[in-house]
Amino acid sequence: GPQIVRHDADDSDIGEAIAFARGLVPEAAPRLILLTDGNDTHDGAQAAVREAAGVGCEIDWVALDGLKDSEIDARVTAIHLPEVLRRQEPARAEVVVESTTSGTVSLRFDENGVLQKQLTGLLLKPGRQTFEIDFEPSLSGLLRYGATVSLANDEISANDRFVEYADVGGPPHALLVSRTPAEGMYLEEALTTQDISVETMSPAALPSSLEGLLAYDLVILIDTPPSELDQLRQAALASYVRDTGGGLLAISGRQGLRRDVDGKGRLLASVLPVDLAAPSEKEEPPVALVLLIDRSSSMIGEKLDYAKQAALAVIDKLTANDQLGVIAFDARYDWILPLAPLKDKAQVKATVGSLGAGGGTKFAPALEEAYYALGSSDSTIRHEILLTDGVSTDPDVFAELLGKLRAGGVTVSTVAIGSGADLKLLKDIARLGQGRFSLATRAEEVPNIFVKETQALQNNAQQHAETRALVATSARELAGIDWSTAPTLGGYVRTHAKATSETLLETSRHDPLLVRWRYGLGQVLAFTSDATTLWGTNWITSRWPGFSKLWAQTVRGMQRPHGRQDLALSLEIHDERLSIKVIGTDPQGRLLDELEVHARVVDGTSQTHELVLEQVGPGRYATTVEVPPGSVLVLPTATRAGRRYEGRWGTLSRPYPVELMHTEPNRAFLESLTTLGRGHAVTDVSDALGRSTIKLPRTIPLLPLLGLAAAVLFLIELSIKRARWERRT
Repeated sequence: GPQIVRHDADDSDIGEAIAFARGLVPEAAPRLILLTDGNDTHDGAQAAVREAAGVGCEIDWVALDGLKDSEIDARVTAIHLPEVLRRQEPARAEVVVESTTSGTVSLRFDENGVLQKQLTGLLLKPGRQTFEIDFEPSLSGLLRYGATVSLANDEISANDRFVEYADVGGPPHALLVSRTPAEGMYLEEALTTQDISVETMSPAALPSSLEGLLAYDLVILIDTPPSELDQLRQAALASYVRDTGGGLLAISGRQGLRRDVDGKGRLLASVLPVDLAAPSEKEEPPVALVLLIDRSSSMIGEKLDYAKQAALAVIDKLTANDQLGVIAFDARYDWILPLAPLKDKAQVKATVGSLGAGGGTKFAPALEEAYYALGSSDSTIRHEILLTDGVSTDPDVFAELLGKLRAGGVTVSTVAIGSGADLKLLKDIARLGQGRFSLATRAEEVPNIFVKETQALQNNAQQHAETRALVATSARELAGIDWSTAPTLGGYVRTHAKATSETLLETSRHDPLLVRWRYGLGQVLAFTSDATTLWGTNWITSRWPGFSKLWAQTVRGMQRPHGRQDLALSLEIHDERLSIKVIGTDPQGRLLDELEVHARVVDGTSQTHELVLEQVGPGRYATTVEVPPGSVLVLPTATRAGRRYEGRWGTLSRPYPVELMHTEPNRAFLESLTTLGRGHAVTDVSDALGRSTIKLPRTIPLLPLLGLAAAVLFLIELSIKRARWERRT
């Protein structure tokens, strides 16, 4: 018969083997014995078995072992890289290693052949393991990452190394928006020294369309209140963050996190993770205040009279836009004046004047009741003032209770009348409640203390006092910065973090300083101080290294995942034919038709193929090309009416033959062939040489039999007719 030669030692094409064997005896239904490990590198075996069984061919199989137990092989079967990689940004790769044995290995990880990490002394077990490698891309563009495992006495070296490709982005490109160049110069310098590209412009020059913002990885607003941007620009910024994953960093300064009296910045304000402060320093911010006045029996007389006078003095200081509530408490509490705006001060004063005394003393229920009322207020400042002359009989619940108040944006101050009050507890409540403690040695001092407390509330929307930046939440943006040595800030704008946001930094008074949240696909951060010499003088002039590091890490952590990508690419390979499919979409996700789509293919021999894809459906384009063994790189591009549409490099990594990916027999696959065909597993020689168990139907020609039957019947008929004729004669 024909000579059988070995064609390709790197492939196992079971389907072709079956078809070849059947071709040797084309006029018969041969019995075939397939000797294989079952690791098929093509996908035609099942079809071949099904076709052979249909014409009576029996296919049995012998499972060939791969490596013997005594043989040794460790191989890298995959490298999993993050979907988004940026130059000089921390990243983590997962390297999958499979082994037939236990041992100690070393693992080398390289970028374009240059060593990035070398791990030694890794303990390897039989089977599959995943090792994590932290690294930072040192280059940008399409890079080749390789992982090589080294095991002593490894008997198959060709599968020790795996290669994966990644499209690594270059330095982030930030758009810095400030009203004057001086406001952004320090931040621009800090980012530039950290290899971040910065473009500056005024609020009036900010693009008013989404397309105009897509060239940037994030937008930074410095001292730019939302009201300075028209509706088109606010809508473009909101869509840029929500729909494309862009980042937005709002650095307050004097005006950046202030609301407008006419609500002009309402759209952009909804994007920010903090509530905006009062429109200006001169405007008294709206205050929501609840007075908690002890009415226990020890307050009867002069103390309670002065407590009423204090409440009346507070009413005089507040405006009609402010809200006031009064709770009288002993062992229980009552709302003397429910929390509401001060529209009719005369009526409110008459109500407060009816306050009476009697009973024991409990602080906690009244504090919690006031918190629930203030929680429904939309005022910027929500505060409680607790007045007492005694000792609370509550259990020790104040640390937990005050933590809940802080989380809800409610602060607490305390006023003690005389030394008989529980001064330690009242000081602790004020400290935990982010308020102030005051001691009135005489009852007549109480009204003046209440007035000063109210004035402090009305003036604390903008804090000019020095404050330290305190870490509130561990985050990548803050990593590697020694905050204990950070200089103080000269001030900040007092705001409240929104419910679903996350506070990363806070002030010494525990007000939010750096807050972030996710808005749609993107991130938004708000910094309530500034990055200029207004409040950030100490951070800038002291050359504190954390200044540049904080902003660089913040920018890198919130930027868009990638630049514009209009063409989604998918790749598949079958029998050395590469299938390329592309879906074209615009930034709003609409499918793009009538594109002229091209694909640049670089095959495993470094040969380049330029292909044109045909449209095969709405927004869908496809083609195929034959490629040799090896990894494949594909870059799609498209044009229509002079406009260019972008894609990213796609890869199919095949650093070594698929044949070497698996060294153990695939018995499950061979069993599946049994269910499709008529064969079975051969376990000994007698099975191999035995007769076929297939019962084939026999075909018997009926024409001769029918002819013979017709002749016999003809003779019988003649005999009958002859007998009848003879009787008549």
